[in-house]
Amino acid sequence: SSLNTIVFHARELALLIEVDARTLAADGDYRAALDKCLSIRRLAHHLVDEGIIGYLVAMPLHGRSFRCVQDVLNSESLEPEVLRWLQAQLSAVQGAPPSPGRAMEITMDDNLEFYHTYPEALARWREDVSTRIGDESARQEFTNLTDEEFLARARELGSSFLSSVNRIIGSEIPYRQKYVELQELKVEWPDQAGNDPNAVLSEDVRDKVDDVLKYHDIYVHWSANFNALRAAIEIYLVKAETGLLPEMLPAHLPEDPFSGQNFEYEKTEEGF
Repeated sequence: SSLNTIVFHARELALLIEVDARTLAADGDYRAALDKCLSIRRLAHHLVDEGIIGYLVAMPLHGRSFRCVQDVLNSESLEPEVLRWLQAQLSAVQGAPPSPGRAMEITMDDNLEFYHTYPEALARWREDVSTRIGDESARQEFTNLTDEEFLARARELGSSFLSSVNRIIGSEIPYRQKYVELQELKVEWPDQAGNDPNAVLSEDVRDKVDDVLKYHDIYVHWSANFNALRAAIEIYLVKAETGLLPEMLPAHLPEDPFSGQNFEYEKTEEGF
């Protein structure tokens, strides 16, 4: 498929960009090398527009970019102005890795468009939902819906569900509480959608919540890597300006999003 082609070439292109970055670093052109590393992230941002499959490919590309940056930072002592430029690029221009919200919305739209394009598949879905409706009058109401009305109802339920998911993911509550609330949403969602036939149809939407938990964990994992890299740059800045590594972490650094606490820091013979 075209998406598989895009994914394959994106991975290949990211590898070539990384090789170019490492070559530039070996030649001593560290700012150009770092810019190449960051261009992998620019590529990753575009993949999110391909839905959840693109998102699952994009997030490891963010990780490839982070590792590329880290290797350049380790290769030589960089000038403070290069490190400050890198800080600005990471924080103000590119920002943190994207949450899965937009990718999930794109995928929901793509799935509904599939049913709109293939009436046979839509008929099977409608039949499956119909057999699970216990109340006869509700089943008749469901049967009387046109295909457009059925898909519109599914879209409304899906949008409401994703709004609840994205509200939790985007909140400031701790990671563990977010995880619990996403799990609770799995149990409570049908009740929020109403009685037959909405409740039955909403189960098809709700069943995606296990994937939502997985997508959220992937998001937090790479957000942790992003925050760790930003913290490391602060440490490199201290070394570039003073010639020495700090004895403890500088204040006001990004936190580990899993624990909500500061990262651990230890000086070693090779660095930190």
